[in-house]
Amino acid sequence: KGDLNNPPKGYVEIFSTALAGQSCQEEIIYTLSLDKPKYIGLSVYTSAEQGRVTVDFIGGSSNFMGLVNSQYTRICDQLETTLPPGEYQFKLTCENADGQLYIFLKQ
Repeated sequence: KGDLNNPPKGYVEIFSTALAGQSCQEEIIYTLSLDKPKYIGLSVYTSAEQGRVTVDFIGGSSNFMGLVNSQYTRICDQLETTLPPGEYQFKLTCENADGQLYIFLKQ
C-alpha cells in the first residue's frame, strides 16, 4: 500500500476524512467553481477495504463517476483534463466503510 496523503508533485489536498462511522448518499464534499476554461488534475485515494465508498466528480458536461470505490479501484491517480467554466462537485457515497479518503487537486 502506498502513502495515502502523499500527493503527486503540484497537487494540494482539498479534502480528507476518516470514513468509519459515516453514512452518506451523494453528499457534496467539495465544490470547484471555474470562471474560465482550466486545465486541472485530480487524484483521489482511499484505504477502504470494507463497506461501500464511491467518489464522483460532476458538473457541466464533465461527469466522472466512481473515481474510486472500495470494491475495485482505490486510487485515481493524476486524472488530468481541461474543464469548461462552471461549477463542479465532488460527491461522496459511503456506508459501513473503514479507512481514509483523500482528494488532491492541481490547478
